[in-house]
Amino acid sequence: MSYTDWSLTLVQPFLQQLIAFVANLVLAIVVFIIGYLISVGIGKLVTEILKSVRFNKLFEKEGWRKALQRANVEVNPSEFIGAIFKWVFVIVSLLVAVDVLRLTAFAGFLTQVLNYVPNVLVAVLVFVVAIVISDIVENL
Repeated sequence: MSYTDWSLTLVQPFLQQLIAFVANLVLAIVVFIIGYLISVGIGKLVTEILKSVRFNKLFEKEGWRKALQRANVEVNPSEFIGAIFKWVFVIVSLLVAVDVLRLTAFAGFLTQVLNYVPNVLVAVLVFVVAIVISDIVENL
């Protein structure tokens, strides 16, 4: 075996794997950027839909905003829900990009994060309801 044959035997598989990894990396970046842009659009769309159906007015009418202000929490309900939608879709697009790179451990972590989101939403809802109930009780 000559030096040229030996170097091709070692270098060629390395270069093939490097090229495959770089191609997957570029694809993952493109997938994430497209997913992020779609996520931002979905978040804005949800926010605008909620504003058009006057979700914020309903929120204020029920006394929720006053109760949250007493807890020193400033929130625009439509924008908050739009941001939740946006970040859920950002995580999904990141999950797809990570799948392209075959990073199974990180994909598992992102799946756990997505599975935890409903728990956070319920906790926020319980917190807001508790504040509203506390406000109602104080006004009695």
